[in-house]
Amino acid sequence: MKTSTSNQLSNEAVSLHRLVSRLQSGLMPRAVAKKSFIVNNVDKKHVALTDENTLAFIIDGLIGNAIYSSCNACIWIETVFKGNQIQLLVKNAEKFTYSAEMNSLTGMLRVADDAGVNIALHMEPTGAFTVIISMACAA
Repeated sequence: MKTSTSNQLSNEAVSLHRLVSRLQSGLMPRAVAKKSFIVNNVDKKHVALTDENTLAFIIDGLIGNAIYSSCNACIWIETVFKGNQIQLLVKNAEKFTYSAEMNSLTGMLRVADDAGVNIALHMEPTGAFTVIISMACAA
């Protein structure tokens, strides 16, 4: 079911596992070049209600940043429920370091805000980094 919002974004049921799998295929060459790999541990039953293209832009950028900031790493992607929200977690056990090749987090935050998607960042004392993307669940 698609519904249009005032800012021309559509809300539709998006299979998060399928979306991450498609993005993973495109990002794999970059991960391999950094001697890293991506694990899609997103439950196949988890579906979000959001604009698929916008969400793809956000997830692709955040996974891309995780790849650029690490070497010899495992980038783990999973989902969890929190109330009426679903959270997609992009975890990287390596220390996060900024590089010029990275996607702009500011740009992704603006797009996410327009789509009703929230992005949070969590860094462990060890430097391990998790990006949390929260959005509405599809019923």
